[in-house]
Amino acid sequence: MRYNYEKATQWMLVHEGGYVDHPKDPGGATNRGVTQRVYDGWRRRHKMGTQSVLQILISEVQSIYRTQYWDKIMGDDLPPGLDYALYDFAVNSGPSRAVKFLQRILKVEVDGQMGAVTLGAIQFQARNGILIDELCTQRLKWMKTLKTFKTFGRGWTRRVMGEVEGAQPGVDTGVVDRARQLYLGKVAAGLPGPEKALPGKAEDKDQKIADKVAANPSAVLSAGAGAAPGLLSAMTMAPEGPVQWAMGAALLVIVLVGGAIAYKRFA
Repeated sequence: MRYNYEKATQWMLVHEGGYVDHPKDPGGATNRGVTQRVYDGWRRRHKMGTQSVLQILISEVQSIYRTQYWDKIMGDDLPPGLDYALYDFAVNSGPSRAVKFLQRILKVEVDGQMGAVTLGAIQFQARNGILIDELCTQRLKWMKTLKTFKTFGRGWTRRVMGEVEGAQPGVDTGVVDRARQLYLGKVAAGLPGPEKALPGKAEDKDQKIADKVAANPSAVLSAGAGAAPGLLSAMTMAPEGPVQWAMGAALLVIVLVGGAIAYKRFA
């Protein structure tokens, strides 16, 4: 909702903290949650020269948060609580990725764009805060498949879930907890907020290949689907001996090539 934007952004700024340039953070140099790449693009768009994100002004941060993240997920039109949960996901991992996760939960077309169909499904299914819980649960589950989870996992877990996994509104400090408070309309001055800055962008490119293939095993098979079935059939018909061995070697090559294609597709 429109009136949650300022409160959600205050919480976001605590989560994202100040300037960091962790060697294992795929976002690279980041200040207040804004990466150098995003800052460069924003300044070029406004016909300004690029400069280090270390020099970013709070007014620029707020403008970027609004236009690059809140507006992209149509935060003004989302139910209270879900707006904050999706917003935090968008800032940390990109708006398209955040919306895609929500669309999978809603069982609508997954295109990463917040439009009329997705908004309609949200209004129909947003009862009891279940979407908030499911989005945060799926978000953390995905984070655990990232290669960078060993480095940033503890901070990400505290960010999304707080000290205790699941929602404990008004008691715990995770996104899921404060989102639930927003949903219930009980945000008070004493509501626990983020305790400290937790750096580290969570991005698909850091997902482990095994987890990507497990999520879509057909990708490996489809890479060699045109040739493999016919060759396999021919192998069973050929007499045992050098010809069959050669066919077996060819089939192995197809599988390896298919695996390489799938790796490039997912990596």
